[in-house]
Amino acid sequence: MRRLVSILSIVVLPLLAASTALAQSRTPWQMHDGLEVTLGNPLGLVAFSCVPAQHGDPCEYDVVTIPPGNDPGWGAAPDPDIIGFSLYPSRVCSAPISCGVYGDFTYFQTFVDIPANVVVTTFTIDFSGMDDGSRVTIFNSTYPTGLVVPGSYVFLGGTGTANLQAYVVSGEVNRVVVTQVDDCCIENNLRSAVVVLNGTVVNTNRPPDCSNAVACQSTLWPPNHTYHEIEICGVTDPDGDPVTITATSVTQDEPVNGRGDGNTCPDARIVGGLASVRAERTGTPAVPGNGRVYVISFTATDSGGASCNGTVTVCVPHDMADADLACVDDGQSYNSLGSCRPAKGSAAETTDRLSVGAVTSSQAQIEFALARDTHVLLSIFDVAGRRVATLENADLAAGTYQRSWDPSGANRGIYFARLQAGELTLTKAILKLK
Repeated sequence: MRRLVSILSIVVLPLLAASTALAQSRTPWQMHDGLEVTLGNPLGLVAFSCVPAQHGDPCEYDVVTIPPGNDPGWGAAPDPDIIGFSLYPSRVCSAPISCGVYGDFTYFQTFVDIPANVVVTTFTIDFSGMDDGSRVTIFNSTYPTGLVVPGSYVFLGGTGTANLQAYVVSGEVNRVVVTQVDDCCIENNLRSAVVVLNGTVVNTNRPPDCSNAVACQSTLWPPNHTYHEIEICGVTDPDGDPVTITATSVTQDEPVNGRGDGNTCPDARIVGGLASVRAERTGTPAVPGNGRVYVISFTATDSGGASCNGTVTVCVPHDMADADLACVDDGQSYNSLGSCRPAKGSAAETTDRLSVGAVTSSQAQIEFALARDTHVLLSIFDVAGRRVATLENADLAAGTYQRSWDPSGANRGIYFARLQAGELTLTKAILKLK
């Protein structure tokens, strides 16, 4: 039977409103098998509600539902740079009628960041060798539920869409979803997708690599109780993008205020995203310690908004003889940013709370405190109840923590920070004015 190699090119051709455009980027292609896949319908085949007049007929899409952008069913496309999807034999071959009656829908999404100083004059999707058809849906602040126009459909053998420039919004991230339909056995392909902005290919913005991160100053001596700013080295970006590193929390394996540590606290601070820790450790001549280990958690974000998370350690040895030796980590049980507590490290004085600090166009400061060790899920929601960001999802020790949210890609309005700590749920409003 007929089957053509599928090649998809997305062409976004904007002109500049200013002489120099800001950096543009897009996320890697993701793929979703569709909400049509269920335990009762493991292949996700859906009977059309019409009699298609051609392959990829617009009426075929009447039975589809595009998965939300944050649905857990999204995963990396076979080739995140170009999609690279191919299925042989296609699932439609297993349908009761293998051509023209049932459809297998596969979804692909990418998020295209169009700078504010770019005026889009042409936005087209150029297809060749489409098998069997595709439809493009655009999501942004103007069309939050998605928009499909007649010119966004491409049929088997078609060459491209109409100009969709009127539906793209500059100054924000536009979600582009390609819904592909296979309506006839025997093959299902979508080989390549290339995004071009202003005549230039927009490469996938790969996130920074935090795996080799280390503290630039990993050992502190002498233990004179002074703060030392700890810069983080070893973070790289595979695309060569500039990277901003922001410390998010600091913990330690000794009480904030213990015997022989100088009676100073807190033992760390974060100012402007840079963590500082005290050069001190617990121990007395009678009961010597084994050195203090700080763990600094951080987020590294590139200029395109992609990020990675990591941790680095800093050692304060117990005595001069051990200054070049590794400390012993007895477990990160104490929040270095917290207030003074009894030497035993009790969390009894801490109460569960959530607060929102300063909010700018690019950062919202959020602080929360835990009275006990628990699993924490800290998320940001819009007024429609959609999760737009997850800031923390981990088991944390009792103490006080700071996190930040970058709302630069969000519209103006009210958002909500929601903290779920065990059975407790706390919510605070965040107002973005610009």
